[in-house]
Amino acid sequence: MPAGTRIVHIGAAKTGTTSVQAAFAAAREQLAGLGVLYPGTGANHKAEMDRLLANRPGGALERLRTELAQHPEHRVLLSAERLAHQLAPGPQRVRELVGERAHVVLTLRSVADFLASMWQQEVKSGEVRDLDTWTRERLEAIDRYNLLRRDDGTGVARRWVREFGPEHVTVVVLERSSPGRLFEVFEGLCGLPAGTLRVSELNRGLTWPEAELVRAVNVRIAAGGAAERADLRRLVHLGIVSGIVRDWSPEQGEARPVLPAWARAQVVEVAARLGDDVRASGARVVGDLAELERFPTRDMPGPVGAVPTGLLDAALHGLVRRTAAMTRRRSGRP
Repeated sequence: MPAGTRIVHIGAAKTGTTSVQAAFAAAREQLAGLGVLYPGTGANHKAEMDRLLANRPGGALERLRTELAQHPEHRVLLSAERLAHQLAPGPQRVRELVGERAHVVLTLRSVADFLASMWQQEVKSGEVRDLDTWTRERLEAIDRYNLLRRDDGTGVARRWVREFGPEHVTVVVLERSSPGRLFEVFEGLCGLPAGTLRVSELNRGLTWPEAELVRAVNVRIAAGGAAERADLRRLVHLGIVSGIVRDWSPEQGEARPVLPAWARAQVVEVAARLGDDVRASGARVVGDLAELERFPTRDMPGPVGAVPTGLLDAALHGLVRRTAAMTRRRSGRP
Protein backbone atom coordinates (compact mmCIF):
# COMPACT_ATOMS: atom_id res chain seq x y z
CA MET A 1 0.00 0.00 0.00
CA PRO A 2 1.25 3.55 -0.72
CA ALA A 3 2.50 5.67 2.15
CA GLY A 4 -0.37 7.38 3.93
CA THR A 5 -2.83 4.53 3.38
CA ARG A 6 -5.26 3.85 6.23
CA ILE A 7 -5.71 0.07 6.40
CA VAL A 8 -8.88 -1.03 8.19
CA HIS A 9 -8.92 -4.64 9.37
CA ILE A 10 -12.60 -5.42 9.98
CA GLY A 11 -12.18 -9.04 11.16
CA ALA A 12 -14.10 -11.33 11.06
CA ALA A 13 -14.03 -12.80 14.54
CA LYS A 14 -12.30 -16.17 15.01
CA THR A 15 -9.99 -15.63 12.03
CA GLY A 16 -6.75 -14.84 13.85
CA THR A 17 -7.76 -11.26 14.59
CA THR A 18 -6.56 -11.29 18.21
CA SER A 19 -3.15 -12.65 17.18
CA VAL A 20 -2.70 -9.99 14.50
CA GLN A 21 -3.70 -7.25 16.92
CA ALA A 22 -1.30 -8.56 19.57
CA ALA A 23 1.56 -8.70 17.04
CA PHE A 24 1.03 -5.10 15.97
CA ALA A 25 0.58 -3.87 19.55
CA ALA A 26 3.78 -5.61 20.67
CA ALA A 27 5.76 -4.06 17.80
CA ARG A 28 4.15 -0.59 18.02
CA GLU A 29 7.40 1.29 18.72
CA GLN A 30 9.37 -0.63 16.10
CA LEU A 31 6.63 -0.11 13.52
CA ALA A 32 6.67 3.65 14.01
CA GLY A 33 10.33 3.66 12.95
CA LEU A 34 9.32 1.80 9.80
CA GLY A 35 6.65 4.33 8.87
CA VAL A 36 3.69 2.31 10.17
CA LEU A 37 1.33 3.61 12.84
CA TYR A 38 -0.73 1.32 15.06
CA PRO A 39 -2.72 4.01 16.86
CA GLY A 40 -3.52 4.16 20.56
CA THR A 41 -1.99 2.21 23.40
CA GLY A 42 -4.29 -0.83 23.59
CA ALA A 43 -4.38 -4.13 21.76
CA ASN A 44 -7.12 -3.12 19.31
CA HIS A 45 -9.43 -0.27 18.32
CA LYS A 46 -12.71 -1.52 19.71
CA ALA A 47 -13.22 1.51 21.95
CA GLU A 48 -12.67 3.92 19.07
CA MET A 49 -14.98 2.04 16.72
CA ASP A 50 -17.66 1.63 19.38
CA ARG A 51 -17.83 5.41 19.64
CA LEU A 52 -17.73 5.87 15.88
CA LEU A 53 -20.54 3.39 15.22
CA ALA A 54 -22.66 4.86 18.02
CA ASN A 55 -21.99 8.39 16.70
CA ARG A 56 -20.57 9.43 20.07
CA PRO A 57 -17.66 11.87 19.60
CA GLY A 58 -14.99 12.38 22.21
CA GLY A 59 -12.73 10.10 24.22
CA ALA A 60 -10.78 7.44 22.36
CA LEU A 61 -12.31 8.42 19.01
CA GLU A 62 -11.05 12.00 19.21
CA ARG A 63 -7.60 10.81 20.26
CA LEU A 64 -7.59 8.58 17.18
CA ARG A 65 -8.59 11.45 14.92
CA THR A 66 -5.71 13.48 16.35
CA GLU A 67 -3.20 10.68 15.74
CA LEU A 68 -4.35 10.26 12.16
CA ALA A 69 -4.01 13.98 11.53
CA GLN A 70 -0.51 14.01 13.04
CA HIS A 71 0.76 11.19 10.79
CA PRO A 72 -0.58 11.90 7.29
CA GLU A 73 2.22 9.98 5.51
CA HIS A 74 2.38 6.91 7.76
CA ARG A 75 0.70 3.71 6.75
CA VAL A 76 -1.89 3.13 9.49
CA LEU A 77 -3.55 -0.07 10.67
CA LEU A 78 -6.87 0.02 12.50
CA SER A 79 -8.28 -3.32 13.69
CA ALA A 80 -11.69 -4.06 15.20
CA GLU A 81 -13.43 -7.34 14.45
CA ARG A 82 -16.96 -6.12 15.15
CA LEU A 83 -16.81 -4.06 11.95
CA ALA A 84 -17.30 -7.17 9.80
CA HIS A 85 -20.96 -7.55 10.74
CA GLN A 86 -21.94 -3.90 10.63
CA LEU A 87 -24.78 -2.80 8.38
CA ALA A 88 -25.21 0.74 7.02
CA PRO A 89 -24.29 3.35 8.09
CA GLY A 90 -21.31 1.57 9.74
CA PRO A 91 -19.08 1.29 6.63
CA GLN A 92 -19.91 4.87 5.67
CA ARG A 93 -18.84 6.18 9.08
CA VAL A 94 -15.57 4.27 8.83
CA ARG A 95 -14.98 5.77 5.38
CA GLU A 96 -15.61 9.26 6.72
CA LEU A 97 -13.05 8.60 9.47
CA VAL A 98 -10.21 7.27 7.32
CA GLY A 99 -10.76 9.30 4.16
CA GLU A 100 -9.96 8.53 0.53
CA ARG A 101 -6.58 6.85 1.04
CA ALA A 102 -7.98 3.73 2.66
CA HIS A 103 -7.99 -0.03 2.23
CA VAL A 104 -10.25 -2.58 3.94
CA VAL A 105 -9.09 -6.09 4.86
CA LEU A 106 -11.66 -8.82 5.55
CA THR A 107 -10.47 -12.20 6.83
CA LEU A 108 -12.58 -15.33 6.31
CA ARG A 109 -12.27 -19.06 7.05
CA SER A 110 -14.25 -22.24 6.51
CA VAL A 111 -17.82 -21.42 7.57
CA ALA A 112 -18.14 -24.79 9.34
CA ASP A 113 -14.99 -24.07 11.36
CA PHE A 114 -16.15 -20.50 11.99
CA LEU A 115 -19.49 -21.62 13.42
CA ALA A 116 -17.95 -24.32 15.62
CA SER A 117 -15.44 -21.78 16.89
CA MET A 118 -18.18 -19.25 17.61
CA TRP A 119 -20.09 -21.84 19.65
CA GLN A 120 -17.12 -22.50 21.92
CA GLN A 121 -16.47 -18.75 22.17
CA GLU A 122 -20.06 -18.24 23.31
CA VAL A 123 -19.63 -21.11 25.78
CA LYS A 124 -16.79 -19.09 27.30
CA SER A 125 -19.33 -16.32 27.87
CA GLY A 126 -22.11 -18.42 29.38
CA GLU A 127 -23.77 -20.35 26.54
CA VAL A 128 -25.70 -23.37 27.88
CA ARG A 129 -26.98 -25.00 24.66
CA ASP A 130 -25.17 -28.08 23.41
CA LEU A 131 -23.51 -27.79 20.01
CA ASP A 132 -26.24 -29.71 18.19
CA THR A 133 -29.04 -27.49 19.52
CA TRP A 134 -27.01 -24.32 19.05
CA THR A 135 -26.23 -25.23 15.43
CA ARG A 136 -29.85 -25.99 14.61
CA GLU A 137 -31.13 -22.72 16.09
CA ARG A 138 -28.31 -20.67 14.60
CA LEU A 139 -28.92 -21.99 11.10
CA GLU A 140 -32.60 -21.14 11.40
CA ALA A 141 -31.63 -17.47 11.77
CA ILE A 142 -28.32 -17.45 9.90
CA ASP A 143 -29.14 -14.35 7.84
CA ARG A 144 -29.19 -12.28 11.02
CA TYR A 145 -26.07 -13.75 12.63
CA ASN A 146 -22.68 -12.07 12.99
CA LEU A 147 -20.49 -12.11 9.88
CA LEU A 148 -23.09 -14.04 7.87
CA ARG A 149 -25.94 -11.60 8.37
CA ARG A 150 -27.81 -10.53 5.26
CA ASP A 151 -30.78 -8.80 6.83
CA ASP A 152 -30.08 -5.81 4.58
CA GLY A 153 -30.08 -8.07 1.51
CA THR A 154 -26.31 -7.77 1.00
CA GLY A 155 -23.32 -9.88 2.05
CA VAL A 156 -20.33 -8.56 3.98
CA ALA A 157 -17.95 -8.14 1.02
CA ARG A 158 -20.35 -6.17 -1.17
CA ARG A 159 -21.38 -4.07 1.85
CA TRP A 160 -17.82 -2.77 2.24
CA VAL A 161 -17.01 -2.64 -1.48
CA ARG A 162 -20.10 -0.51 -2.00
CA GLU A 163 -18.56 2.12 0.27
CA PHE A 164 -14.82 1.80 -0.51
CA GLY A 165 -14.73 0.37 -4.06
CA PRO A 166 -13.43 -3.07 -5.13
CA GLU A 167 -9.86 -1.85 -5.64
CA HIS A 168 -9.75 -0.84 -1.98
CA VAL A 169 -10.91 -4.12 -0.40
CA THR A 170 -8.88 -7.31 0.10
CA VAL A 171 -10.46 -10.57 1.26
CA VAL A 172 -8.05 -13.05 2.86
CA VAL A 173 -9.21 -16.67 3.04
CA LEU A 174 -7.36 -18.56 5.76
CA GLU A 175 -6.29 -22.16 5.33
CA ARG A 176 -5.13 -24.57 8.01
CA SER A 177 -2.18 -25.55 5.86
CA SER A 178 -0.87 -21.94 5.80
CA PRO A 179 -1.20 -20.54 9.36
CA GLY A 180 1.36 -17.79 8.75
CA ARG A 181 -0.35 -16.39 5.65
CA LEU A 182 -2.33 -13.79 7.59
CA PHE A 183 0.82 -12.22 9.04
CA GLU A 184 2.53 -12.27 5.63
CA VAL A 185 -0.44 -10.44 4.10
CA PHE A 186 -0.37 -7.69 6.73
CA GLU A 187 3.40 -7.30 6.46
CA GLY A 188 2.98 -6.92 2.71
CA LEU A 189 0.14 -4.39 2.95
CA CYS A 190 2.09 -2.30 5.46
CA GLY A 191 5.36 -2.49 3.53
CA LEU A 192 7.13 -4.27 6.39
CA PRO A 193 10.14 -6.57 6.05
CA ALA A 194 9.22 -10.26 6.21
CA GLY A 195 9.34 -11.55 9.76
CA THR A 196 8.64 -8.18 11.42
CA LEU A 197 5.48 -9.50 13.07
CA ARG A 198 5.74 -12.25 15.64
CA VAL A 199 3.51 -15.15 14.59
CA SER A 200 1.54 -16.56 17.51
CA GLU A 201 -1.82 -18.06 18.40
CA LEU A 202 -3.75 -16.13 21.03
CA ASN A 203 -7.31 -16.61 22.23
CA ARG A 204 -6.99 -20.30 21.46
CA GLY A 205 -10.18 -22.27 21.04
CA LEU A 206 -11.33 -24.79 23.60
CA THR A 207 -11.05 -28.50 22.96
CA TRP A 208 -14.20 -30.60 23.15
CA PRO A 209 -13.62 -31.76 26.78
CA GLU A 210 -12.74 -28.21 27.83
CA ALA A 211 -15.83 -26.71 26.17
CA GLU A 212 -18.14 -29.34 27.66
CA LEU A 213 -16.65 -28.80 31.13
CA VAL A 214 -17.24 -25.05 30.91
CA ARG A 215 -20.73 -25.56 29.47
CA ALA A 216 -21.61 -27.87 32.38
CA VAL A 217 -20.66 -25.05 34.76
CA ASN A 218 -22.78 -22.63 32.70
CA VAL A 219 -25.77 -24.94 33.01
CA ARG A 220 -25.40 -24.97 36.78
CA ILE A 221 -25.09 -21.18 36.81
CA ALA A 222 -28.22 -20.80 34.70
CA ALA A 223 -30.13 -22.78 37.29
CA GLY A 224 -29.08 -20.35 40.02
CA GLY A 225 -30.62 -17.05 41.05
CA ALA A 226 -30.50 -14.09 38.68
CA ALA A 227 -28.78 -11.94 41.32
CA GLU A 228 -25.69 -14.14 41.31
CA ARG A 229 -25.54 -15.00 37.63
CA ALA A 230 -23.56 -11.98 36.42
CA ASP A 231 -20.76 -12.48 38.95
CA LEU A 232 -20.67 -16.21 38.36
CA ARG A 233 -20.28 -15.76 34.61
CA ARG A 234 -17.37 -13.42 35.23
CA LEU A 235 -15.85 -16.15 37.34
CA VAL A 236 -16.32 -18.62 34.51
CA HIS A 237 -14.93 -16.49 31.67
CA LEU A 238 -12.16 -14.69 33.54
CA GLY A 239 -11.55 -17.45 36.05
CA ILE A 240 -12.18 -20.98 34.84
CA VAL A 241 -11.60 -20.35 31.13
CA SER A 242 -8.55 -18.20 31.82
CA GLY A 243 -7.13 -20.93 34.04
CA ILE A 244 -7.66 -23.59 31.38
CA VAL A 245 -6.03 -21.56 28.62
CA ARG A 246 -3.15 -20.45 30.83
CA ASP A 247 -2.31 -23.59 32.77
CA TRP A 248 -3.54 -26.59 30.76
CA SER A 249 -2.02 -28.00 27.59
CA PRO A 250 -4.35 -30.50 25.92
CA GLU A 251 -2.89 -33.60 24.36
CA GLN A 252 -1.93 -33.54 20.70
CA GLY A 253 -4.95 -34.55 18.64
CA GLU A 254 -7.48 -33.80 21.39
CA ALA A 255 -11.00 -33.67 19.95
CA ARG A 256 -12.20 -30.21 18.94
CA PRO A 257 -15.76 -28.97 18.50
CA VAL A 258 -17.02 -29.70 14.98
CA LEU A 259 -20.51 -29.24 13.61
CA PRO A 260 -22.85 -32.24 13.44
CA ALA A 261 -22.86 -34.08 10.10
CA TRP A 262 -26.56 -33.34 9.51
CA ALA A 263 -25.68 -29.63 9.10
CA ARG A 264 -23.38 -30.18 6.11
CA ALA A 265 -25.79 -29.26 3.30
CA GLN A 266 -27.07 -26.10 5.02
CA VAL A 267 -23.61 -24.90 6.02
CA VAL A 268 -22.12 -25.52 2.57
CA GLU A 269 -25.03 -23.56 1.06
CA VAL A 270 -24.33 -20.63 3.39
CA ALA A 271 -20.62 -20.82 2.56
CA ALA A 272 -21.28 -20.90 -1.18
CA ARG A 273 -23.44 -17.82 -0.85
CA LEU A 274 -20.66 -16.05 1.06
CA GLY A 275 -18.17 -16.99 -1.65
CA ASP A 276 -20.53 -15.79 -4.38
CA ASP A 277 -20.86 -12.47 -2.57
CA VAL A 278 -17.08 -12.04 -2.51
CA ARG A 279 -16.79 -12.87 -6.23
CA ALA A 280 -19.60 -10.49 -7.13
CA SER A 281 -18.00 -7.70 -5.10
CA GLY A 282 -14.90 -7.60 -7.30
CA ALA A 283 -12.63 -7.36 -4.26
CA ARG A 284 -9.09 -8.71 -4.41
CA VAL A 285 -8.92 -12.25 -2.99
CA VAL A 286 -5.91 -13.85 -1.30
CA GLY A 287 -6.45 -17.60 -0.96
CA ASP A 288 -9.01 -20.04 -2.30
CA LEU A 289 -12.70 -19.20 -1.87
CA ALA A 290 -13.50 -22.91 -2.13
CA GLU A 291 -12.02 -23.22 1.39
CA LEU A 292 -15.14 -21.47 2.73
CA GLU A 293 -17.19 -24.56 1.83
CA ARG A 294 -14.89 -27.11 3.44
CA PHE A 295 -16.80 -29.23 5.96
CA PRO A 296 -15.05 -31.56 8.44
CA THR A 297 -14.97 -35.21 7.49
CA ARG A 298 -15.28 -36.27 11.12
CA ASP A 299 -18.56 -35.98 12.99
CA MET A 300 -19.26 -34.06 16.18
CA PRO A 301 -17.56 -35.75 19.17
CA GLY A 302 -19.67 -37.82 21.53
CA PRO A 303 -20.22 -37.35 25.27
CA VAL A 304 -17.11 -36.60 27.30
CA GLY A 305 -16.03 -39.36 29.65
CA ALA A 306 -13.63 -38.77 32.50
CA VAL A 307 -12.25 -35.24 32.63
CA PRO A 308 -8.43 -35.18 33.00
CA THR A 309 -7.28 -34.25 36.50
CA GLY A 310 -4.91 -31.63 35.08
CA LEU A 311 -7.77 -29.90 33.28
CA LEU A 312 -9.85 -29.75 36.46
CA ASP A 313 -6.84 -28.48 38.40
CA ALA A 314 -6.22 -25.65 35.89
CA ALA A 315 -9.91 -24.68 35.92
CA LEU A 316 -10.06 -24.58 39.71
CA HIS A 317 -6.83 -22.62 40.04
CA GLY A 318 -8.19 -20.06 37.58
CA LEU A 319 -11.40 -19.81 39.59
CA VAL A 320 -9.50 -19.29 42.85
CA ARG A 321 -7.31 -16.58 41.31
CA ARG A 322 -10.31 -14.73 39.95
CA THR A 323 -12.27 -15.03 43.20
CA ALA A 324 -9.31 -13.63 45.15
CA ALA A 325 -8.97 -10.73 42.72
CA MET A 326 -12.66 -9.86 42.96
CA THR A 327 -12.56 -10.06 46.75
CA ARG A 328 -9.56 -7.71 46.93
CA ARG A 329 -11.19 -5.24 44.57
CA ARG A 330 -14.43 -5.12 46.54
CA SER A 331 -12.65 -4.77 49.86
CA GLY A 332 -10.42 -2.00 48.53
CA ARG A 333 -7.26 -4.00 49.21
CA PRO A 334 -4.41 -3.96 46.62
